[in-house]
Amino acid sequence: MSAASADTAVARRVRAICDGHDDRLLVLLGVVPPSLRRDTGAWLRALRADYEDELELLTHVQRVATPHVDDDARAALLRRLGRLRLPTALVVDTSATAYGRWCTRNGATAHGWRLLETARGTAPVGGVLVPWRDCLAAPATSRRVLADFGHAWAGIDTSVAMLTDALLANDVQVGGIALGDLLAQPGAAPVSPARMTGVLDRLANTVRLRRITAATRRTHSLRSRL
Repeated sequence: MSAASADTAVARRVRAICDGHDDRLLVLLGVVPPSLRRDTGAWLRALRADYEDELELLTHVQRVATPHVDDDARAALLRRLGRLRLPTALVVDTSATAYGRWCTRNGATAHGWRLLETARGTAPVGGVLVPWRDCLAAPATSRRVLADFGHAWAGIDTSVAMLTDALLANDVQVGGIALGDLLAQPGAAPVSPARMTGVLDRLANTVRLRRITAATRRTHSLRSRL
């Protein structure tokens, strides 16, 4: 598949998730400038393949703390992600949008995300990142909302479990989650592959359980008509 065809396919799948036509969850995995190791890129591609039936995994590029190197550093990282064939979303400002203003009024700090890969002539695919606790406190009801866990890797298993429990109970409706930088933050230990796959396993299991529930309801409805 050519790069253009692959980009179009990714955009089509992500749009379907956001529009509620695909029951999978979207997962944005954060990377920050200036670079991404080749072996990390290979690992991320393997994760995409391993979980593709339940999850659509994308990288997302965050801003760095030094404004004067931000644009150049992000541009270099985006080029590298393109060479590694890793579909990517950008974090963008949403403060001027209606949803951004709504989030601000309700005490949530929302940022936007926008998929880089889009088909020619089509509108860009994107949505908003809302802190995960805010998604639960004032339940989100849009598949374009992603629960943002930021860099809170400590206790991530418990936090994600709270969200997935709410998803299974239909108490909240989101399109997926966003996770912070996969590499080591200054003064912090790197995120272990086991911790990452533990989070992804829980999300994938949530999708499977929702499918089972939906299939059971359809079967019951069919029987009730007979």
